[in-house]
Amino acid sequence: MKGSHIWIITESNYVHTWLCELATYLDSEGFRVILVTLQKRGAVHRRFIDSSNIVAWSIKNDFLRILKSASSLIKNRDTSLFALGHRSTCLAMLIKVLAKTSLTICFVQQAKYFEFMKTSKSMNTRLRGTFHEALSRFYFQKSDYIHSVSLETTEKLHSFGRHHNIIEIPLGISDSFLSDPIENDVDTVHLDKAVFPYILSIGRLAPEKNHQHTILVFDAFIKSNPNFHLIIAGEGSQRVVLQSLIDNMGLTNRVHLIGFVTNLHELIDNASLFVHSSYTEGYASVQMEVRLRNRPIVSTPTGVALDMQKLQDPLIRIVRSLDTTESVCAWREMIDQKASGNWSEPREIYRHHSSSKVFVALSHHFKRTSINV
Repeated sequence: MKGSHIWIITESNYVHTWLCELATYLDSEGFRVILVTLQKRGAVHRRFIDSSNIVAWSIKNDFLRILKSASSLIKNRDTSLFALGHRSTCLAMLIKVLAKTSLTICFVQQAKYFEFMKTSKSMNTRLRGTFHEALSRFYFQKSDYIHSVSLETTEKLHSFGRHHNIIEIPLGISDSFLSDPIENDVDTVHLDKAVFPYILSIGRLAPEKNHQHTILVFDAFIKSNPNFHLIIAGEGSQRVVLQSLIDNMGLTNRVHLIGFVTNLHELIDNASLFVHSSYTEGYASVQMEVRLRNRPIVSTPTGVALDMQKLQDPLIRIVRSLDTTESVCAWREMIDQKASGNWSEPREIYRHHSSSKVFVALSHHFKRTSINV
């Protein structure tokens, strides 16, 4: 295995901490790591500029280098491909076909996003959703291995008829969440006390996040729980639509769109409940962060929430329908459950989600699939 190459192909050029730590770990295990981004050179390339072992290239800036290196794979065939994201996987699939090398897809994108696009009122969006879902079905069926990061992504693979060589390893979360003492940011000065108590939701203001449903459920919830507020942290294209809905429902002083924030831990620690109404996810790291900070969750059956339920975490409740009454009951139940103290230390449940364990498992996978083993 010593000297075997791993090409990590990803879309963005920002410093994705998980990805950079994975590349560094694989390098320490003796792999020769080449990180390729579809976007032009950026922060992630600067991160490895002084590295003597890890090479970071951009399709837009280093195309000839990549082409030359890719052509050598046809002769050597000592390289494994690891692709993250839809467009990245399309490129990796092309390299796999030309070089006849092993491809592992990290299924980290929102599992049912293209399926969701097909429900749009726009004909153009529906056609794009149909095309891209067919494309993803093709590469999922033709790849050698698939790294499935949650039960939702595994279920989607099964719906495509893919059942073999699925490597079920969680995306993982920083070891510090599982080892460091939790210092709760309760009663800090940054939050306006006028919004207490509050329910929290975090996510892009995008259609697939389904914040409209959260707002509708909240409107019903406060009929019997009039002291609560709803805080939605995130920014996106639906801000105007959501604010209009809030104003028209007379909730302007009760529902707060606070945009991007840097004090997420403070928001989480002071929340009575975290709610997640998304139509689809990949892993949804924020849900893991919320649980590791001992907050209860009510979620749709998406991302890691399904894995949490399977582990019988008492402070996670899955609501499988968009019935408002059912959601209101679930919100009340989880708030009461947390108040009762009838729950266990979440870090003991989720040890296997630590990024260090994930990196070890992925390294073992690449060692098994390397031609030089």
